[in-house]
This record gives sequence, C-alpha cells and structure tokens, in this order.
Amino acid sequence: MISTKGRPLTTSRVYLPDLGQRGEGWVVLQFLLFAAIIGAGVLGPLWSGPARVAGAIVGLALIIFGVGLVIAALGWSLVMASPLALAGAVVLGVFFDLKSRREETWLAEQFAGYAAYRRRTRRLIPWLY
Repeated sequence: MISTKGRPLTTSRVYLPDLGQRGEGWVVLQFLLFAAIIGAGVLGPLWSGPARVAGAIVGLALIIFGVGLVIAALGWSLVMASPLALAGAVVLGVFFDLKSRREETWLAEQFAGYAAYRRRTRRLIPWLY
C-alpha cells in the first residue's frame, strides 16, 4: 500500500505492500527479476534449432521482438502526436528489417533446416511480410 504522511492511499481492490520505507524492496525485486532473465539467457536455449519452435508464435514471424518495439514506437508517436517520433518508428522498422536480413544469413549457415523454415515464415508481419 502506498502511503503519504501516515494516511494510506488505496487502489480500488489491490493491496500492494510497501517493501521498505521508500519502496526499496520493489527495486531489489526488480533487479532479481532482471538477474533471473539474464541467467535464463546464459543457460542457453532448450531446443536444437528453429524447427523446434516453429509451432509457437515464432512460426508466424521471425522478429517478434522487433515488431513489438515498432508497434510501441508507432503507438507512442500517435499518443504524443509527434511527426518526429513517427519518423523514428519508421527508421526503427527499417532497422529491424535490415537486421533480420543479416540474421537470416547467419541462421542459414548455422541450421540446415532454416531455409525451409524461412520459406514458410514471414519476416516481420505475420501473413503479410
């Protein structure tokens, strides 16, 4: 629960603990979560190649993370009504397109079944591109 001058401020239905006088516990939890995510990445993938995950969302588009960032950037530019932010979102989209082309070359060299996976999977936008 968030409090000011000894009076609690409540959310509609959710009770959130303070976790310290200034919310230090929330910061510690944040860093623990980041460490857990980084640790999971260091452990490496649990599959042997792209074919193993082709049935998941990566079976629809290759650069899901990039698409999410571009959509967020487009949304931000619309919310802020900023042509400059819109231009930045377009540049970000072009960047991820170019990056995906380079990654495709690396993946084709690394995995024998990647060419077939690439033929049936769109690059950025499921079913379109």
